[in-house]
Amino acid sequence: MKKLSLMVLCAMLSVASYSQQSKLQNVKSFFQQFEYTISIGYGTTVASEPFDKAIFNLNAGIDVKKVFKSLAEDKVRLYGMTGLHFSQHGGKKSNDIMDMTEEGNSFRQSQFNIPIHAGVKYIINEKFHLFADFGPYIGLNTSASLSNGYGNKDYKLESKPLDVGIGCNFGICFKKFGLGIGFDKGFLDIAEYSRGDDYSSESIKSSGVFYFKLQWTFNKQ
Repeated sequence: MKKLSLMVLCAMLSVASYSQQSKLQNVKSFFQQFEYTISIGYGTTVASEPFDKAIFNLNAGIDVKKVFKSLAEDKVRLYGMTGLHFSQHGGKKSNDIMDMTEEGNSFRQSQFNIPIHAGVKYIINEKFHLFADFGPYIGLNTSASLSNGYGNKDYKLESKPLDVGIGCNFGICFKKFGLGIGFDKGFLDIAEYSRGDDYSSESIKSSGVFYFKLQWTFNKQ
């Protein structure tokens, strides 16, 4: 009886182990369908008036790509892309050295955005390919601050929670390493700016974010 119980227990453990391995293999196979790219970049950003002068910005994130069609004997590959990016929006009022020291001359808006792009790769050879993608994004604004004026009663900036826009990227990839250029343009108000001189307020939009980025690709397709 004890031997039979041990045999049943061993059989149950074997089935459970096989089932677990099968599930892990399915999960692994699912994630292997995609290409993953980590990127970090630096560039410029500008907003609507009065912050219509450019400032430097940071951009970093991860993209997930899926090739869904190959053309021209696999020289051209069409793909879909999404991901999660951290970016900075904003601008400044003046480039004058004296003005730049004044409180409230510039502002930055931190944002996490989710791109939903369609793109194309052109395979030059086994080592090189060109890429380009374009599409909308949804941005989640996290914080906004004025230079030397955050919290001052004369200058206040209130962050809006959401942004929606379009973006594009293009560049070249050598093996797993890539160089790219990107641009994002927002359509919604990202902040509300108020001044103490007449207590008026203005809605601020992101007029554009331009960045140059370095990227590293895993599970390259």
